[in-house]
Amino acid sequence: MAVASFKSAKSVVGLSESPVFHFQYSSISDAISNLARTSDERLECRQALQKLFLEHFERKPIIDWQSDGVSVFREHSKCLKDLQFPHKANTVIRGNKPIGIGYPMLFINLADFRNKWSLPFEVGIVGKETDYVSLAAKKFSEICGWEAFKDVLNVNTVDASFSCPKYLSPTSRIENLVSISRLRHGRKVCFGERKKTLGAPQIYGEDWYLREESGDWSLKKKDKIITKYQRSISEKEPDEETVVFTQTKKGRELRVEIRGWNAQLMHSSDGFSMKEAEFEVVSFRVLDVQTGNRIFKEDVFVAVLGAERKRLNLKEIYERFRRRFDAGSDEPIFETGNVFARLSNAEKRKH
Repeated sequence: MAVASFKSAKSVVGLSESPVFHFQYSSISDAISNLARTSDERLECRQALQKLFLEHFERKPIIDWQSDGVSVFREHSKCLKDLQFPHKANTVIRGNKPIGIGYPMLFINLADFRNKWSLPFEVGIVGKETDYVSLAAKKFSEICGWEAFKDVLNVNTVDASFSCPKYLSPTSRIENLVSISRLRHGRKVCFGERKKTLGAPQIYGEDWYLREESGDWSLKKKDKIITKYQRSISEKEPDEETVVFTQTKKGRELRVEIRGWNAQLMHSSDGFSMKEAEFEVVSFRVLDVQTGNRIFKEDVFVAVLGAERKRLNLKEIYERFRRRFDAGSDEPIFETGNVFARLSNAEKRKH
């Protein structure tokens, strides 16, 4: 009754302040603790809740997911078991280590853009033997095989921490999953150029960097500073491009230039091979319509990976990435087709 009537509660314990809650606040903790005691009971309870969620979730040919790793800090709860040291922005005082005491957690949410909510579907503590990126890859290999999601396209939108081989490599082999992952600005990618040679077959082509302009950039390796010329991917003619117009909540008109480059690869690492995991690089550049000035200092780059990635056009990729960070956003989007593609190279550089 408290859950249904007391909307001002900001936490579970806050429900005890409801006028219709006739128990002590500790009874909430007792109810949660006794809901499931063993691992089998917790699994049964989780599956029952997921089944309930799906009964009220609109079934669509494309299911949108949003995943993230978060940290829950419990520095003063010394009786809790298996406490870990997750990352924490704790550098206010010089010399502080960026760690805290608590639990790293993985959230895999079902997203419904029309109703503007993101429902936690799979939530779990990340154990000491793994990390949330590897755990997410394992979870999606299971979820995409479930009866409810087996015959649909699953699209998972994630931040830059997932744009690494230990997530991208295993998930690239899941046929009904497409991942939209933000890429770190300045990262190196390669065009896939598969050629037979006298030795091992060539797989990686020329190196390009996710920057707006080519130039010399300084890199710090150990105690040395190395200056290296990095060629911007913007110099390469995109395979696709389009322009969409949108508005902020205050009515400010924005122009979003979207470009895509196919057949991209990144180098393998940590024992995960990326030789067969081709993806598309898509860039977003947001401009003010009236002034023509950039809204953001840098372009945003994302990797779109999966066997069915061509089922999403550039506009749909942009919408999903935008709503990953603003689920309540409802600004209208207007597509202008290939207007940008019809501009000459000189006009493109001007814009």
